[in-house]
Amino acid sequence: MKHSPDNIPAPPDPNRARLARWLAEWELFQALTPEKVDIAERPAPPLLSLSQPDDTPVHPGDIRLLHPRFESSIPRYVAVAANTDGDGWHVVPFGLLTEPATPGEVVTRRSAPALRVLCLWNQFSLPTTMLQCCWRVDRLSEEEKAWLQSDLPSHRVGPPLRHPLDPRWDYLEMESEFRQRVSRGTRRQVTYDITPSELRKAAEDSAPYGDQDDEPSPEDEDNNT
Repeated sequence: MKHSPDNIPAPPDPNRARLARWLAEWELFQALTPEKVDIAERPAPPLLSLSQPDDTPVHPGDIRLLHPRFESSIPRYVAVAANTDGDGWHVVPFGLLTEPATPGEVVTRRSAPALRVLCLWNQFSLPTTMLQCCWRVDRLSEEEKAWLQSDLPSHRVGPPLRHPLDPRWDYLEMESEFRQRVSRGTRRQVTYDITPSELRKAAEDSAPYGDQDDEPSPEDEDNNT
């Protein structure tokens, strides 16, 4: 039996499928992310810090992990795009999710979830001094660098945003706040209080257990016998 043109099923809409995947990931992200992240505070021991500036010069195409003094709740990465007019750089953040939310976000196909989506709509500027406090972890590929200067491939971007009740508006607002927070540099300074020789013990204090000053002296032991 031949199908008439009216009976031929429409091909699946890739935007609809991509939006469904994004919505599922967004719901999971919201369920697992606390509304407010409390930062524990205690007196810092006299140890070396990993907050020392990166000796590697900043170059276009760098991928850098933001120092927690700029964003302490979730590790965030940015790609260095180009010089600004002054002593600074345009940077493009990587997204929190692995699916692009809008046409201004593009899938990189990288294996690391934190580097899966580039958010070109949310780019901002950072001074060189701030970027040198962030660690270079990788470089953009030639294809990824080309995206910074040209149109994004339509098959890798997110679906259009039309409905006023679309939850992606909440996501865009959250990411805009992240951009403003980092570009202002108003976050409290947080340092990793571990020595380079104790990276594998980052969750432990390097001081000996207990207070050595509280150990009993030989005289006290004699008095107790």
